[in-house]
Amino acid sequence: MTAELYRIAAVLYFYQTVPSAYSRAIEHRDLLRSGLELLWEMKICSSPWPLFIVGSSVTEDKDRIRFLDLIETSGSSRRIGNYTIITNLLRALWKRQDLVVDEKERARVDWRDLVEEGGYMPSFI
Repeated sequence: MTAELYRIAAVLYFYQTVPSAYSRAIEHRDLLRSGLELLWEMKICSSPWPLFIVGSSVTEDKDRIRFLDLIETSGSSRRIGNYTIITNLLRALWKRQDLVVDEKERARVDWRDLVEEGGYMPSFI
């Protein structure tokens, strides 16, 4: 499951970094849905990088709430400060994504733009 989660996260990361002309929205949504279903099945994710990458693609409120619960459970299990940093960064990203929503197309928000100079970043970055 972990290997598949990393594979899904790698492709989602690719879609986040290539020009939108090269990524297909339908494939992206299906991949995100597969990643979320895998995370729901795992119940605890001990791999912060794929957890963050999948989380950065979540747009639905019900998935965001469930995702935050998963991060809290995973963070309690691992007792590592990264999960707090990931949670704060995801919340900031989701807020920014919600603010730039256009009726025709969702604008791309780069999470790296949200990290303040000298601020904390998860150790996988």
